[in-house]
Amino acid sequence: MFRPRLLLTSLAIALGACSPQDPQAVTSAALAQQVILPTYSRWVEADQALASSALAYCQGKEDLAKARDAFHAAQKAWAELQP
Repeated sequence: MFRPRLLLTSLAIALGACSPQDPQAVTSAALAQQVILPTYSRWVEADQALASSALAYCQGKEDLAKARDAFHAAQKAWAELQP
């Protein structure tokens, strides 16, 4: 019975000691907000444009050059996410 209380108390103290001002946490949050999320958003937009372009091409409403450009844009957006 003593060990679970000690464990819970230790865990509460350890979690309480974690502050949002931790330099690694601040850096990680800034990296996520300023780099990763915008890059993923660009990738999503490029993929949606590619899907629309491919559909238009298959329906004969768009030429191959525009569909190819959409593919290259989506590929470039994906490549920006790679390490």
